[in-house]
Amino acid sequence: MRILNILLLIALFSTQAFSQVETVTKEQRVLLAVVNLTASEKHGLKKHFHTAEEERAYRIIDEEMPEVYGAVHILYRKETDEADFLNKLQTIAQDPAVKVVDLIFYTHGHNASYREGSPATGLYNPEHIFARSVDLAPKVKAVGNGKLRVLYSDACWSSQQNNDWLAAGFLAVAGSKLIDANQTIDLRRFLRKWKKGESFGKAIDFANQSLFSKIKDKILKGNSTKIAAGELPINIDSAIQTESTVESPTEQPENLNEEPES
Repeated sequence: MRILNILLLIALFSTQAFSQVETVTKEQRVLLAVVNLTASEKHGLKKHFHTAEEERAYRIIDEEMPEVYGAVHILYRKETDEADFLNKLQTIAQDPAVKVVDLIFYTHGHNASYREGSPATGLYNPEHIFARSVDLAPKVKAVGNGKLRVLYSDACWSSQQNNDWLAAGFLAVAGSKLIDANQTIDLRRFLRKWKKGESFGKAIDFANQSLFSKIKDKILKGNSTKIAAGELPINIDSAIQTESTVESPTEQPENLNEEPES
């Protein structure tokens, strides 16, 4: 009987711990999207295609995500200047009503072979100098106020930045394996599942499964596959667990270590 009682106590405490996992409401979560493909580009055919792509990305985020976020902020083209981006993120994170901040980067990206010398993302810069993730991530962490949750990056080679963004405090991140050539296909697929409550990892997996995306990658010699890292089981309702939000029992069951009677 004593063994049975111990097992029941363990089950009780496990159930209590599970029930204490916090969630966030729609009003407590905010999405910040950074959308810029053309602000520094010269006129030409490439800019024409990029303009259409960034407009689609803007429209997808603007039309679909307000239904599941208390607020959706989109920085667009020249608004994606590094200083403006950090100021906006800081303003959002300082709001006491906001519990989590999710981020989308829909920008160009560089790998380590470019002049920045490190994986970098294309925030607006009049000299067309990209922001190195190794330099930008600590600044993001400093203004994030411990509220950074997930980051989805559509920038080329952005999976190379995953470790920097995890170090910045994001719980889960995903970035493109190589050149991102599928335009908004995977963004739309990811957001469709994410807003319905699928885990971050499963939503990324679904985004990667588009046959049309693979065809585009083959034609344009890219690999838009998103590589995910971090706490992949979290979903849109997941709170950021801290020491103050994770409670443990203050009392142990009596005689828990006592040998059972024969």
